[in-house]
Amino acid sequence: MLLDDLGVSRKSIDVALVGNRSIRLLNRKYLEIDKVTDVLSFPSAPFLADAPNRLGSENNQTNQEKSHIGDIAISIDEAQQQAKEDNVSLEVAIDRLLIHGLLHLLGFEHGTIRGDAQMRQNESRLLDLLYGNSS
Repeated sequence: MLLDDLGVSRKSIDVALVGNRSIRLLNRKYLEIDKVTDVLSFPSAPFLADAPNRLGSENNQTNQEKSHIGDIAISIDEAQQQAKEDNVSLEVAIDRLLIHGLLHLLGFEHGTIRGDAQMRQNESRLLDLLYGNSS
Protein backbone atom coordinates (compact mmCIF):
# COMPACT_ATOMS: atom_id res chain seq x y z
CA MET A 1 0.00 0.00 0.00
CA LEU A 2 2.76 2.49 0.91
CA LEU A 3 4.85 1.61 -2.12
CA ASP A 4 1.78 1.91 -4.35
CA ASP A 5 1.02 5.37 -2.97
CA LEU A 6 4.61 6.50 -3.54
CA GLY A 7 4.59 5.25 -7.13
CA VAL A 8 7.07 2.42 -6.62
CA SER A 9 4.73 -0.57 -6.33
CA ARG A 10 6.98 -2.86 -8.37
CA LYS A 11 9.99 -2.14 -6.18
CA SER A 12 11.22 -3.99 -3.10
CA ILE A 13 12.88 -3.09 0.18
CA ASP A 14 14.48 -5.13 2.94
CA VAL A 15 13.73 -4.22 6.55
CA ALA A 16 15.67 -5.38 9.61
CA LEU A 17 14.49 -4.91 13.17
CA VAL A 18 17.61 -4.68 15.31
CA GLY A 19 18.62 -3.73 18.83
CA ASN A 20 20.38 -0.54 19.88
CA ARG A 21 23.78 -2.21 19.84
CA SER A 22 23.39 -3.29 16.21
CA ILE A 23 22.02 0.02 14.97
CA ARG A 24 24.85 1.86 16.69
CA LEU A 25 27.37 -0.42 14.94
CA LEU A 26 25.69 0.21 11.57
CA ASN A 27 25.61 3.95 12.20
CA ARG A 28 29.29 3.96 13.11
CA LYS A 29 30.37 1.73 10.23
CA TYR A 30 28.42 3.38 7.42
CA LEU A 31 27.84 6.96 8.57
CA GLU A 32 30.77 7.35 10.96
CA ILE A 33 28.38 8.45 13.72
CA ASP A 34 29.05 6.58 16.95
CA LYS A 35 25.62 6.73 18.55
CA VAL A 36 22.28 4.99 18.63
CA THR A 37 19.62 6.16 16.19
CA ASP A 38 16.08 5.01 15.54
CA VAL A 39 16.22 4.23 11.81
CA LEU A 40 18.85 3.98 9.08
CA SER A 41 18.25 3.85 5.33
CA PHE A 42 20.65 2.44 2.78
CA PRO A 43 19.60 3.22 -0.80
CA SER A 44 20.37 0.54 -3.35
CA ALA A 45 22.76 1.72 -6.04
CA PRO A 46 21.06 -0.30 -8.81
CA PHE A 47 17.74 1.41 -7.99
CA LEU A 48 19.39 4.80 -8.22
CA ALA A 49 21.08 3.83 -11.48
CA ASP A 50 18.21 2.41 -13.55
CA ALA A 51 19.61 4.17 -16.63
CA PRO A 52 23.01 3.50 -18.22
CA ASN A 53 25.83 5.11 -16.27
CA ARG A 54 27.39 8.45 -17.19
CA LEU A 55 30.12 6.83 -19.24
CA GLY A 56 27.51 5.47 -21.63
CA SER A 57 28.10 1.77 -21.01
CA GLU A 58 25.12 -0.54 -20.70
CA ASN A 59 23.61 -1.20 -17.32
CA ASN A 60 23.99 -4.96 -16.75
CA GLN A 61 21.96 -5.10 -13.53
CA THR A 62 19.29 -7.78 -13.33
CA ASN A 63 15.63 -6.77 -13.11
CA GLN A 64 15.61 -7.90 -9.49
CA GLU A 65 18.58 -5.68 -8.67
CA LYS A 66 16.98 -2.75 -10.48
CA SER A 67 13.76 -3.20 -8.52
CA HIS A 68 15.41 -3.14 -5.08
CA ILE A 69 15.08 0.34 -3.55
CA GLY A 70 17.31 -0.37 -0.57
CA ASP A 71 17.50 -1.51 3.03
CA ILE A 72 16.08 -0.08 6.23
CA ALA A 73 17.28 -0.89 9.76
CA ILE A 74 14.93 -0.02 12.61
CA SER A 75 15.95 -0.08 16.26
CA ILE A 76 13.25 -2.02 18.08
CA ASP A 77 14.55 -0.56 21.35
CA GLU A 78 14.07 2.99 20.09
CA ALA A 79 10.67 2.09 18.61
CA GLN A 80 9.56 0.75 22.01
CA GLN A 81 10.72 3.95 23.72
CA GLN A 82 8.95 6.14 21.16
CA ALA A 83 5.76 4.09 21.46
CA LYS A 84 5.79 4.62 25.21
CA GLU A 85 6.58 8.36 24.93
CA ASP A 86 3.93 8.95 22.25
CA ASN A 87 1.34 6.63 23.85
CA VAL A 88 0.93 4.59 20.67
CA SER A 89 1.29 0.89 19.96
CA LEU A 90 4.66 -0.59 19.07
CA GLU A 91 3.23 -1.37 15.63
CA VAL A 92 2.47 2.32 15.00
CA ALA A 93 5.93 3.37 16.23
CA ILE A 94 7.60 0.83 13.92
CA ASP A 95 5.44 1.91 10.99
CA ARG A 96 6.39 5.56 11.60
CA LEU A 97 10.06 4.63 11.46
CA LEU A 98 9.51 2.44 8.41
CA ILE A 99 7.81 5.32 6.61
CA HIS A 100 10.60 7.70 7.61
CA GLY A 101 13.22 5.27 6.30
CA LEU A 102 11.28 4.65 3.10
CA LEU A 103 11.04 8.36 2.41
CA HIS A 104 14.81 8.62 2.80
CA LEU A 105 15.26 5.78 0.30
CA LEU A 106 13.17 7.77 -2.17
CA GLY A 107 15.33 10.85 -1.77
CA PHE A 108 13.43 12.86 0.84
CA GLU A 109 15.69 14.60 3.33
CA HIS A 110 15.30 16.77 6.40
CA GLY A 111 17.60 19.25 8.08
CA THR A 112 16.18 22.30 6.37
CA ILE A 113 12.88 24.05 7.07
CA ARG A 114 11.48 22.95 3.70
CA GLY A 115 12.83 19.41 3.97
CA ASP A 116 11.53 19.01 7.53
CA ALA A 117 8.07 20.18 6.44
CA GLN A 118 8.00 17.80 3.45
CA MET A 119 9.07 14.84 5.59
CA ARG A 120 6.45 15.57 8.27
CA GLN A 121 3.75 16.08 5.66
CA ASN A 122 4.55 12.82 3.86
CA GLU A 123 4.92 10.87 7.10
CA SER A 124 1.51 12.09 8.32
CA ARG A 125 -0.15 11.38 5.00
CA LEU A 126 1.24 7.84 4.83
CA LEU A 127 0.35 7.09 8.46
CA ASP A 128 -3.18 8.29 7.75
CA LEU A 129 -3.24 5.96 4.75
CA LEU A 130 -2.38 3.05 7.05
CA TYR A 131 -4.34 3.96 10.16
CA GLY A 132 -6.70 6.81 9.38
CA ASN A 133 -6.54 9.63 11.89
CA SER A 134 -6.10 7.27 14.86
CA SER A 135 -2.28 7.18 14.78
